[in-house]
Order: sequence, then structure tokens, then C-alpha cells
Amino acid sequence: MNWMVIMVLEMTLGILGSLITAWFSRQREFRADRGGAMFAGRERMLGALKRLAANRELVDTQHQALATFKINGAKSWMVFFSTHPPIEARIAALERFRDNRPSRDAISYGACIPRSFRPTRSPRTSTAPG
Repeated sequence: MNWMVIMVLEMTLGILGSLITAWFSRQREFRADRGGAMFAGRERMLGALKRLAANRELVDTQHQALATFKINGAKSWMVFFSTHPPIEARIAALERFRDNRPSRDAISYGACIPRSFRPTRSPRTSTAPG
């Protein structure tokens, strides 16, 4: 009896953990899109996502090797287990991101970028005697 309770708890907590992991992954995709818009330009990022949306129907999912490259929109309740948000939702979120000004999310995203990838500032000249 005790082992059944443990097994049910393991399955339940495993499913709950998968839901949380998938949610974080979807949020990372939205932040990555905003970061791409900040670095490459909003219109370029929108154009890339729209090309993905237009070309996704061209992938032949009959071949198993090609099926993994297709970003599918999950149906009904399976959307909660999806690691990528639907392309349409990503485009809509990026269209709401205006003027390439960083939002709070984009600022925290920038904190994760290594210094070697950040834009450099012009060096200041020191006026101290030396």
C-alpha cells in the first residue's frame, strides 16, 4: 500500500515538474525574442518569425527526421507541456514590444549577457596626474 502512494506521488510530482519546466522554457523564448529585437531590430525579428510561420507548413512531417524541425502549435491541454509558445503568440508579443526600448524583462535579460557580447562604450580619458 505504501509503495502505491509513493508511486502516485512520483507520477503527480513528475507531471507538475514538467509543467513548470515547460512554462519557464516558454518564458525564455519570449525573452529571447525581445533580446533579438533589441539587438537586431524589431522589424527584422518580426520578419524572421513571420517567415518561420509561413514556411512551417512546407516541412513534410511524414519523414521522422524532418518532423523534429517543425515547430508545432500544441492542441488543447497539451499546450501546457509545450516548450515553445505558438509562433502566432510570439509574433503578437513582439508586436506589442514598441520602440526597441528595453522593458523590465529586457533589462534583466541584458544582465545575463557576457561582457564580451555587450556593446562597448568609448574609453574615458583620465585627467588625473599620473
